[in-house]
This record gives sequence, C-alpha cells and structure tokens, in this order.
Amino acid sequence: MPPRRVVRAPKVDTAKLIVEFLMADATAKQQAARAAQLKDMLRKVVEENGTPDEKGSLWMDVDAVPGVKAIKHERRSSTFLDAAAAEEWCEEHDLDCTETVVRFSEDAFYKLVFDKKIPPKVARSFERENVTWALKVERAK
Repeated sequence: MPPRRVVRAPKVDTAKLIVEFLMADATAKQQAARAAQLKDMLRKVVEENGTPDEKGSLWMDVDAVPGVKAIKHERRSSTFLDAAAAEEWCEEHDLDCTETVVRFSEDAFYKLVFDKKIPPKVARSFERENVTWALKVERAK
C-alpha cells in the first residue's frame, strides 16, 4: 500500500468568502423575486389567451420558444369534509360521529411538576435538546 499523502487545507480568505456569500445571497433573492414577477405575468397572459381543458386548466400553445410546446395554468382541486356541517347533520339525525382520543398532554405533565407531584429532576430527565444551526452575517451599522 503506498504511503498516504498529507493534504493541507488551503488558507481561506474569510473576508472574500463573506463578500461573495452576501453577493450570491442578494442575487438569489433578486432572482427569486424576478421569477415570481415573471410567473405572475405569464399566468395573466395564459388567463387571457388560454384554452380550457376538461379539468379547467388553461393551455396556451407556444411555438416561438425553442423546446417549449405550451404553457399551462393548472387548476388544482382538492376536497375536504366540512366537519362542522357534517357534525350538525349527524346531531340532527341522532347519529354519533364522535370519538374520544386519549393522548399525553405536556401541559398536564408540567402542571404536575408545578404542583410538585413530579420532581423537577425527573421532569428534566425527559427533556431533550434539539440543536439547529443557521449562518447569519451581521452587518455593520
């Protein structure tokens, strides 16, 4: 087995990294804002000129842009139960559509700690730390 090479990390110009990061971050935010603006403009064009399909989406054929056949303003739909109305209907028809769910309550647990029925040391033994990291650049004023 050949001997391992020792590779030393190059010295990093921290100031240059910070400046490049800030520039890239600002550019990304500007690009995201511009993309949102362009998307809104395209959506309006398709709303005015598009042809609806069987699902209600609007299509506009495009032949002026190489590689693009059409743009679509897609209609997305989902259903959900109006629980309040359904519950009212069930009550009017003497039907029970309820259930009792038993679950652990942190509030009840900490109330027992506050009331000294659970020792604080025991309570702390159940607490877990969740650590996240964020890179923040604080700008000078």
